[in-house]
Amino acid sequence: MDGTLEAAPKHLSPQSVFRAALFIQTAFRRWQLADPARLLGIESTVPSPALRVALTWKQRLCRPETVDVQAEAMAAVAVICGRNRGLTLGPIVACYNEYHGKLPDDDAIFSLLMERFQEVAEDMDEAVLAQLEDVQRPSEARAIIEQGRAAWGAPERSLIQNHVLFSSCQEKVEQMKRVMEGELTARLEFTTTKRSIQRFSEEVEQEFHNCHTPLRGRVLKAKQAHKARVELEVQSNYGWPPKGQPALLARAVRWFALELGSEHPAVDDFLRAALRELRSCEGAAEEALRPIEEATSEKRRRLALWPPAPKLIQQGITEQLEEILRTAKPTLQHYSEELALECPAVLKRFGGILQETFAERCFTEVHSVAQELRSCPDTADQEEPKLQATARLYQLLEVLQNEGTAGMSLAIELGAEFEELLEEVKPLIALTRPDLILMEPDLDDGWHRPPDFRILDQPLDQQDAEQRAAAEAELRRKPATPNTASSDINISMKLHSVTLEDTQARSEILLLERCAMIIAEECGIPPAWITNLSFKSEEMEKSKQSSTTDVADLSLGVDM
Repeated sequence: MDGTLEAAPKHLSPQSVFRAALFIQTAFRRWQLADPARLLGIESTVPSPALRVALTWKQRLCRPETVDVQAEAMAAVAVICGRNRGLTLGPIVACYNEYHGKLPDDDAIFSLLMERFQEVAEDMDEAVLAQLEDVQRPSEARAIIEQGRAAWGAPERSLIQNHVLFSSCQEKVEQMKRVMEGELTARLEFTTTKRSIQRFSEEVEQEFHNCHTPLRGRVLKAKQAHKARVELEVQSNYGWPPKGQPALLARAVRWFALELGSEHPAVDDFLRAALRELRSCEGAAEEALRPIEEATSEKRRRLALWPPAPKLIQQGITEQLEEILRTAKPTLQHYSEELALECPAVLKRFGGILQETFAERCFTEVHSVAQELRSCPDTADQEEPKLQATARLYQLLEVLQNEGTAGMSLAIELGAEFEELLEEVKPLIALTRPDLILMEPDLDDGWHRPPDFRILDQPLDQQDAEQRAAAEAELRRKPATPNTASSDINISMKLHSVTLEDTQARSEILLLERCAMIIAEECGIPPAWITNLSFKSEEMEKSKQSSTTDVADLSLGVDM
């Protein structure tokens, strides 16, 4: 049999065969009686084929004991198994399921079905094997086998005991597995990033689905080795604590966060150190660039006055502007190297100082970065350069959005082209750019949340609720004193995870004075207004919690 499969009849089940045979018999009998009925001038006594089929099927359903199963099965098997071309396993399986249990297992029709099943299964195996000739991957071979199973109507298990469907195809798949295992093993040493290892793991699962392979253990070892290596790089590449150019530290933060996750302790410490360097350099840049921008803005304002100043005065102002820019060039170059595109405020200063030159530079660089991303191969060794190029593109597009219609149109065009990459890099840029984070309401007043932190809603005790309601009612009944020069304000503040013993470990008076200074600075009031500071402890009810916790409360009296 060749590799192509002829179209089999749409309905070749035993019941379909019986209906077709009954329809043909009735039609033939009506044809035989057509001439006598015409000569005698009488109507035919044979019902129409469709009516005969309907009446017979109604009798089969109402009185199944009248059905001659043996004769019907023999006729159906003869019709189905008698086909030489275009026969699939579907009709054979349907016939077997129809009469299995209705006839003895040793009936002759089952032997005929099993024999024909094996012959058609061999034809199916040869036809599907021909389609696997140019296939290299086990996953593709399995997909073709499943397509062949559906086209031939093959069951999951063979009807014949100790018979395997697609035996030749399965041998071909096993050969593919051995070849693919060697290829993947050779590629494993080049999977050096988190994403490449994840892709490699998914490829192993796809090619060796439900199969044992040593590659799974090797992938696990590769993940562990990659994690240990990146952790070592975090703590050694830039020293500890990390030092260096803020722009380089910001780029390293993004890469380490991508490889280990932003919640990793080493990455979190690295990020905090990088932010300190970044904010320090950003503050110095602001102080250095602000007077330069003010000076250049003043010169340009004078040049733009109307009516214009005399030519010699304009020439002098132009020379002064050029002298300011020439003098500021080393400063601009220094902070351009130190901060690159990491600080929008500093970039705004650059734009105010350089103006058209800065815009042209951004247009040139954004085209260069876009071309770099288009030509960057999707390999493990290019993942870090691709990440940094995408981050630069994101930052440049932010700048171009403020450069008029041309900048906005280019930003929209490139943003649509690299939308997926930009969405992936945005959370990494947000690590050093808090303005990109959607801030959630601060439910803990800025307290640090330790691991596994949860907020538990504790119901108020009935007595506490009654006391609070009574106190509020008393305050409402108390008359107001608008002419009073000052009033006493009592504040109770809870210190989380601090016990009374902690406050008494050193000088309690010194601690109270420091607390008063901090509160006065935060509230913007003189320290002399804060009096009557003291610590006291509270015990939470043992009936509500299994353990007793001491919480230090700071009670403050403030005279305004």
